Amino acid sequence: MIRVVPGIAATAAALALSACEDAPSTSVDDSPGIVTEDEAGDGDWAPTSPPIFRGIGQEPGWIVRIYPDYIVYEADYGERTVRVRTPEAEAGEDTVRYVTDELTVEIADGECADVMSGARYGASVTVIEDGRSLSGCGGEELASAEEVN
Repeated sequence: MIRVVPGIAATAAALALSACEDAPSTSVDDSPGIVTEDEAGDGDWAPTSPPIFRGIGQEPGWIVRIYPDYIVYEADYGERTVRVRTPEAEAGEDTVRYVTDELTVEIADGECADVMSGARYGASVTVIEDGRSLSGCGGEELASAEEVN
């Protein structure tokens, strides 16, 4: 059993705090060697809001979710996950591209049908990762002709 002597514990705490006061103040973003809590590991990161965009593709199955701060790409039927900070969007006439060293996501306006389910979406999506380009659909799911009538 460990016994804590109140006077010694208070002195140790005061010394620890005074040492912190002398340390230079650096933000986490400015310290590349520091991993933030939401970057700590695949199981530790959880989004705090719904994605601003979601895309899916088949053969091999993949899904990409774009959040304000992160892009999460689950590849090869969920076997691999790539998570990168969301870069500034590059807007074209009918496209938006997110380009990082590890991943590029291009979203093009226009109806797209999922090859497996036949579900229709409002955009086509291309994901390029590690030199491999995969195409799919994303955005809002569109109503089918049966649902409209």
